[in-house]
Amino acid sequence: MNLKLAIWDKLEFEIVYTEFTKSFSFLAFSFLFLLIAKKDIKYVNLLVFVHFAICIFAFLQHPLSPFASQMLEIKRFLYSSAESDRILGKLKTEGVYIDGGYGGRFRLAGPFVTSINFAYFAISSVIINFYLYLKYKKRIYLFYLAVLLVASFFTQTRSLLLAEIILIFGFLFFGPFKKQGLYKMAIVLGLSMALLFVYFGKDYLSTGDSRITKISDGQHGDGRPLLWLTAAHTVVNYPFGITAENYMEVKKEMFIRYGHPIILTMPSHNGLINIGFQYSFLGYILFFFLVIFLLHFINLLEPKYAVFFKLALVAYLINAFFHNNFVLSEDYTFYLVLMLIPLNMYTENNLLEKNDQIGTEKNMIEI
Repeated sequence: MNLKLAIWDKLEFEIVYTEFTKSFSFLAFSFLFLLIAKKDIKYVNLLVFVHFAICIFAFLQHPLSPFASQMLEIKRFLYSSAESDRILGKLKTEGVYIDGGYGGRFRLAGPFVTSINFAYFAISSVIINFYLYLKYKKRIYLFYLAVLLVASFFTQTRSLLLAEIILIFGFLFFGPFKKQGLYKMAIVLGLSMALLFVYFGKDYLSTGDSRITKISDGQHGDGRPLLWLTAAHTVVNYPFGITAENYMEVKKEMFIRYGHPIILTMPSHNGLINIGFQYSFLGYILFFFLVIFLLHFINLLEPKYAVFFKLALVAYLINAFFHNNFVLSEDYTFYLVLMLIPLNMYTENNLLEKNDQIGTEKNMIEI
């Protein structure tokens, strides 16, 4: 909660009510997911299949798809009651891309409003499927994972791709494998080749329509560090809460100093800095203790899963770092990822109890 707005009685009841209801529903749904997952994994498989269906819907909506127009009509029906200019504008833009067949710059969003919303869904779903494959070694999870990675590529969201690369290759690098040395050598070699390609191919990467093949998107990418600096400066100057007037005052000050017009027109584009905007400095304290709390329980897990969940947190934060959504505010699917931690502890304890019971029965037989 923004302390200054609360003290000045400027918090709008509708916003407080909406945020409280949303947070409560997220927690309730996550706890329900944990209870169901403990009962039978097939219910989790159903959720994973729904995520797969969302990806298929997204693929069919791409301008290169012959069914793009029909999928867009379905999406318009889903948002038929929406009155937000932002949502209506996004739907109109998608229609222009689809009607013109402009696939180069189209950013896959599926049933979500924007590709950024899809990115938050995708990183969580990638983590869930990766975990399920590690746990049960079923190839269907690898197939779902591959579909999600392809969909992530078509979102043209570079932070999402970076997060997924760190999750997957980080696990291969740090995970306790027999062939860990081979994996490390392959990753280092691949990273070196990628850096050489970026260095010598920078002219090629600066051309074309795709955001993936361009180092700069030509819009607000180059000015994003200034947005972060402006937002951080605002949080430091107003630690007990930030009003719209406070933010604009700092924006004007930073614009005079750096002269980049993006400072005046764009928000912070950084989910971690936004903690200070929504919750004041207390938000950083609570977030710090949340991370410590999670790491405490992650360290109790089997080494393989401890490495995995630490990388999952890093991957989530990397994706959140480059976008304007508030951490754990719009991305309910990551709550499901967090529920996998107690779920894994539950399954490990059950396995130990079964092994102890089997050992006791063998001893009884021998006696």
